[in-house]
Amino acid sequence: MACEFFDDGRLARCGAVDGLLIPSHHERERYCRSSDGSAACPTLKLYQLRGGPVPQAIYYAQWIPPAPATTVAKRDAVHLPIAV
Repeated sequence: MACEFFDDGRLARCGAVDGLLIPSHHERERYCRSSDGSAACPTLKLYQLRGGPVPQAIYYAQWIPPAPATTVAKRDAVHLPIAV
């Protein structure tokens, strides 16, 4: 049976998340539509822990890994001219 929060209508929406969130193809096939996968869904577990809908910022934080520290450091580095 599909996840109780999955609305497979025109936009394939996840009702466990605040607002209009359309799960990725991976999420839909692995968790939303799967008969046994919805119990393992990280979003569903977070919904149950919070006792209500998950804010989108928290939803994306669980699915999108943070940038590596070296990438952030290089981006934020200040390059000063060197006098020779």
